[in-house]
Amino acid sequence: MNNNRTVIFLGALLAAVLIGTAIFWWISRKSDAGEVTAPSVTTVEVHFINDQISSNISCEQTHGVPREINIEAASAPEASLKALLAGPNDTERKLAYYTNINPGTGLNSLSIDQGVARVDFNESLNFGVAGSCLVTSIRAQIENTLRQFPAIETVEIMVNGRSDILQP
Repeated sequence: MNNNRTVIFLGALLAAVLIGTAIFWWISRKSDAGEVTAPSVTTVEVHFINDQISSNISCEQTHGVPREINIEAASAPEASLKALLAGPNDTERKLAYYTNINPGTGLNSLSIDQGVARVDFNESLNFGVAGSCLVTSIRAQIENTLRQFPAIETVEIMVNGRSDILQP
């Protein structure tokens, strides 16, 4: 009778070890695939306009505003551009920050190759935009937001693949 209990006990112990090992393997496999990890957050600067900060108002003058962005679904430059396109938040607006980028402007694509960021927006970016100061201001917001990243030296701005945009 004691032998039967010992066999049952050892069998139950072996089953528990096997189940525990399987559960541990499943959890660690899920973490490696990125499904159970915490979001990656970093702080970047998004460049807006604020006439109250600058005593010498210039068309290309922007001011970097710190933003925490989630870089799990997009690269830091792409997430920064999306934050720029979202515009100033309520706190930033109360501090007189604003954007000259048209509402509804969306990001079609962003590629970075050999120090050149090629950024393509939808048609809203260029809609109704006229005047050299406004064009310069929009370019400065986009370029300054992207140039904070060491991999980006110059920025090419396009609308639906066309580079003849944002002309005064």
